[in-house]
Amino acid sequence: MVFDHHELKEVSAELLGADGIATETIRHADIVSFTCLKSYALDQRHERKYAHGLIYRLEHYDAGLEMATKAFRAALDGKHKEAIQAAVKILKKRFTDDEQTEGYLKDGPVAVAKFDLGEDAERGMHESYNDMLRT
Repeated sequence: MVFDHHELKEVSAELLGADGIATETIRHADIVSFTCLKSYALDQRHERKYAHGLIYRLEHYDAGLEMATKAFRAALDGKHKEAIQAAVKILKKRFTDDEQTEGYLKDGPVAVAKFDLGEDAERGMHESYNDMLRT
């Protein structure tokens, strides 16, 4: 999918050892590809960082949320339609209201909030401390 859904960005950086400045064109996943990949990761691994990454990228997409929506609609007419539909289904399952649950109570928004509050780092410290006490 990334071969078909990517963007190009020119990046310049100073080389180590005072070897001058190099400029390279880098390919990276576009909003559709990135969102699909992170959706699958969230659904399969259940790590808060994936929920946070999804929301952060959508909120800070340079072209805006309306353009992201247009990119998804256009991509749904392409050869990766099934993969994109599956990713959208994951997003709906993890983030939006349904008959039983309001969206803000679902694991997606809760994971984003807990990641933003730093509970992952705190949880990791507790686990390390507990492991240390067991030895």
